[in-house]
Parts: sequence; C-alpha cells; structure tokens
Amino acid sequence: MSVKKVLAGLVAVIAVITMSGCSSDRGVTAVEVGDWKLSQVALDQEVNDLLDVLVPINEGYRSMDATRFVLETEIVGRIITEVLEQMDVSVTEEMIQQFMLNYYGANSVMHVLRADPRIKGLIDGMITWNVVTIMRDEGMIDNAVLANQLSKVSKTVKVNPRYGDWDVVNLTVASRAYAQVQQGSLAEPTAFTIPQ
Repeated sequence: MSVKKVLAGLVAVIAVITMSGCSSDRGVTAVEVGDWKLSQVALDQEVNDLLDVLVPINEGYRSMDATRFVLETEIVGRIITEVLEQMDVSVTEEMIQQFMLNYYGANSVMHVLRADPRIKGLIDGMITWNVVTIMRDEGMIDNAVLANQLSKVSKTVKVNPRYGDWDVVNLTVASRAYAQVQQGSLAEPTAFTIPQ
C-alpha cells in the first residue's frame, strides 16, 4: 500500500471523526440532579442566552466563564427546588422581589437578567437559594433539617466528567482540568458565588 493511499485513508477517517464530533453533544447529559437532567445542548443554549443578555450591558462579561456559572447555578437551583419540595416550603414571588430590592437595588443587572424569559428560571434558582439562606438565618427554616436535605439531594448530582466532579460540601464543580481548559492555567476551582 502506498503512502498516499494510507494518508488518504487517514484523512478520510479524521474527517469522519471530526464531522461526527460536531453533533456528538446532541444526546449528552451535562448534569443530573436526581431524576432531573440538563442536556449539553440545553446548557450550551443557556450559556448563549446569558451572554446575549450580559455582553450588551458590559463587554467585560464576555470573558466570564459562563458555562461554569450556568452549570453550577442550574445545579444549585435544582437542588434547592427539590429540597423545598421535600420540606414543603415555598419561596414566593414577593420574597424574591424583596430580596432583589434589598440586595441588588432597584436598577441592577439582576433585574435585567430576570426580565429575560430565556434565563429567568436560571436567575430565580440562584435568588431562591439566597432567600432560603435568609429564611434559615432568621429561623424560618430549621438549619439541621435544611442541611440534611441539602446533603441528601446534593449526593444525587452527577456531572458530565468533561466538567469535573461535583463537590457535595462546597456545592461546586471541582476540576483542575476544566479550570485549565477554561483559564489556560491550573487555577483552583471557585465555589458558587453570586454576581454583584
């Protein structure tokens, strides 16, 4: 067999692998929390939607790790949703509005984000987490019961290995490899934080 035929065959194989790689994320799950799943396609769409809203407000948002932010926010939002259901506790729209006014003011970027229907659910999950924290701090929710339920639900999280491992204690996706890919260096993963 000539070198040209071998190279032609190799190029054809690489082309097939590359072409199939373009659609390989269609059936891939990015994360699971209990029975709930977020597909890779849905995660990518949420990231694009978030950046579509944020970048026109401030070009600096383009450099944020939006994938990690959306992934962790979705996970934490889903965890707190399941915990609230199990505890039979509700966070009302009024509570969310009061939190936003108290912590972000009347004209923050959070209001812009929450007004966009494409990412409202993502933002509401994050805000609900904060409202529950306040409810706990004010004695409206039993801390021991909340901690127990958070631990149980958090242990059901399964993250696609491309993003790393779920840190049950810190409620974050921990992976040096992912941080290296995203930031170009071996950076320590950061815990779930609220944008200001």
